[in-house]
Amino acid sequence: MKPALDAMLATRRPKTAINWIRRSKAKPVLRGMALGEIPITHEALDELPRTPTLDHLRDFLITSGVLPAQHVRLERLVPWLNEFLTDQPAEHARIVRLFATWTVLRRARAKANRAPFSQNQAARARSTIRTALRLLQWLSAQETTLAQLRQPLLDHWILDCAQNERHYTKAFLRWAHQHQLAAELSITRHPDPQPTTTMHNDDRWALVNKLLHDDHIALELRICGLFVLLFGQHLSRVAKMTADQVTDTQTQLHVRFTTEPITMPTPLDTLIRHLMHHRGHSSYPDPAQKWLFPGGFPGRPITPATLGQRLHQIGIHDTRQARNAAMMHLASEIPAPVLADLLGLDPGRAVVWARLAGRDWASYAANRTPNPLRTNTAQEQ
Repeated sequence: MKPALDAMLATRRPKTAINWIRRSKAKPVLRGMALGEIPITHEALDELPRTPTLDHLRDFLITSGVLPAQHVRLERLVPWLNEFLTDQPAEHARIVRLFATWTVLRRARAKANRAPFSQNQAARARSTIRTALRLLQWLSAQETTLAQLRQPLLDHWILDCAQNERHYTKAFLRWAHQHQLAAELSITRHPDPQPTTTMHNDDRWALVNKLLHDDHIALELRICGLFVLLFGQHLSRVAKMTADQVTDTQTQLHVRFTTEPITMPTPLDTLIRHLMHHRGHSSYPDPAQKWLFPGGFPGRPITPATLGQRLHQIGIHDTRQARNAAMMHLASEIPAPVLADLLGLDPGRAVVWARLAGRDWASYAANRTPNPLRTNTAQEQ
C-alpha cells in the first residue's frame, strides 16, 4: 500500500486528500487492505458491492501503482453476460454467448487495447447482445428459428426496430451467416441525415471571443469549447485527447486531431501551453500525465457527458449545432480532401460538407505531396 500513501502525500490539494480519508465510504476498504484483512486484488474489490466510491478507489489504486491496470468496464461485461443469459432457453443462450464471445467481446478488447474502454462503448456492447437475444425471442414467438429466417420476415422485424437496433441486428445476422446459422440476409442502410446548423455565425464568433479572453472560465473548458467552435470536433474525440497530440516547437504549437498536425493560432496556442502545465481535477496526480483533459477519477479522461454539461454552463448549449456551424465555415474555405485529413473526417462526409457549404472542390487534386502549408490551413481561417 506504500504507493497509495506516496500518492496521497504528493497531492496538490492536501486538504482535499485529508477530507477524503476522513469521510470517504472507501475508508473501511483502505483500512482493511492496510491491515491485511482484505486482499489487495481486483478480485477482492469485485466481491464488494459496486458503488461510485468503490470505482474511484479502484482507479486510485491502479493509478498509484498498487493494483495492476485493468479495463474495468470491459471486465464487467463477462459477469453481466453470464447473469443476463441465466434464465434464457438453452439454445438462445448458446447462440448469444457465441456471438458475444467471438464478436462483441473480441472487438471490445481490441478497442480497449487502443484506448480506454468508455461507458458508451460498454453500453453499445450490451445493447448489441440484448438485440440478438430479442431477435431470437421474437422469432420463437413467430414459431420459426434463426436458420429458417427469410427476408420478408426480417423486413417485418426491421419495421419495428429503432435505427440503432437495425445496426445491431445487422452485426448479429452477419455473424450468424458467417457461421452457417442463418441465410444471407440484408438490412437496407438508411442514408445519413443531412447535417444542419442553427447557430448563427455571429453567435459562434461571440462565443469564440469569450473563450479566448475570459479568464474566469476554467482553462480546460475554454480550450475544449474552442476545439468544437473552431475545428468542429466531437466531444467524444476531444475528451480522449492525449498530451502527445500536442507538439510545441517554442515558435509554433501544433495539435493533431487525427494524423495531420494543425498549427494553433494565437492566443489559442498560449492557452494550450498553459494547460500542459496545469492539467487535472483528480485529487491525486497521474504519474503518466497522459490525458490532455483528465477527469475527476484518477487515471481517466473527462467523460464526453461531463464535458458537454460543463460547456452548456458557459454558453455552448448545443455542441452539435456549434460543431456544424464550424464545419460549414471550414468546408467553405478548405478543399474536402484536406478537410478530411486535418479533422479526421470520412472523405465522403467531407464532400457532403463541401456541397452544403456551396463550394465545388471536385477539381482539387486529391493526390498531394506533403508540404508545410497543409498544417497552416486551419490557422489561416
